[in-house]
Order: sequence, then C-alpha cells, then structure tokens
Amino acid sequence: MKIRYQPRWKEILDGFVEHHHFSVEITMGDLHVYFPTEEAWNATAPEWAKDLWPEARDGAEEWSRKNAIPFEVDQAAWVDFDTQQAEQGVAPNRSLPPTLKSTSSVRGSEDF
Repeated sequence: MKIRYQPRWKEILDGFVEHHHFSVEITMGDLHVYFPTEEAWNATAPEWAKDLWPEARDGAEEWSRKNAIPFEVDQAAWVDFDTQQAEQGVAPNRSLPPTLKSTSSVRGSEDF
C-alpha cells in the first residue's frame, strides 16, 4: 500500500492511504515529527489501519528524512484516524486532538 504524506498547518502531518486518512504530530518552529508507538497506534486504529503501522512509520520516517526533519517514535505521540473517507487527498477540516491549539487556520496542501 502506498501512503502519501502532506504537512498541514496546526502541527499536523497527514497520511493518505487509498480512501483513508490519518494524522500525526509535526511540531512547527523547530520542526520535528513525532510518530506513535505501535501499541498506541493499535489502541485506536480502525480495522483498515490495524496492520499498517510498520509501513506508516517507515513512510513517515522516509518523508521526514527527505525533508531534513527529525523523526522520532514516541510513546507520548498521538495519532488521529479519520473514520470517513478522505476526498481528493485533502484532509477534512475537523476538530484537532486535545493537545493542539486551534487558533491557526488550516493550510491546504503546500509541501515543505
């Protein structure tokens, strides 16, 4: 399965796979990608994502390396799964995980 990654404002890195979508943390200012552990991933993963962690982690790490952004698997990192289909590769405008501020506007599909 091919996973496409796209940074989004509000400290989010979106992953798109087939018609599904997930988000992980990318800090802005001092750029850094924090990816959840396999245990944290599987604790909330819907059925389509249950076996996807190794590939998603490797893809996010590769994306980070290509963009010269540090990458870390972190027990405190979060993942948010979109339970609806992601349309046309653009993440839906929805509530953010509670650890993030919601004062910034959503940026579209700009790449770093």
